[in-house]
Amino acid sequence: MKGHQKSANGATASVIVFGVDDHDKPRAAVFRGKTADAAQKAADQMKLRALAATTAEAETIAAKLPAGRIQPDGQGFVPYVRRDLYDQVVVIAGGLPTPQAAARAMTRLRLRRRPACRAHGMTLRLVTSS
Repeated sequence: MKGHQKSANGATASVIVFGVDDHDKPRAAVFRGKTADAAQKAADQMKLRALAATTAEAETIAAKLPAGRIQPDGQGFVPYVRRDLYDQVVVIAGGLPTPQAAARAMTRLRLRRRPACRAHGMTLRLVTSS
């Protein structure tokens, strides 16, 4: 993000940093004020995405997120969040957070066998895991 973006109310926008870790656990945090400028760099280092909360909807979701922290060495800290809250962030961002997350989502889909009827044998049913 270059320069300062303004939110719906005219103040400098908060920055939401989000993504999943190697074990598909969701992480998200909001950075405000001086830390918002360093959030993009920290997101790049952590292989997460950064989103400027420039709309009222984004600011509402940002208010629900824990505050992120930037360490003195420039490393960021983005805590784990509930999956439902993370899903709200993904919706306002307009898609899956990374190609790796999309691939993990596809691998979570698996086929499970269940008998449809004794006379007709087995059918396949697509089941998603939570």
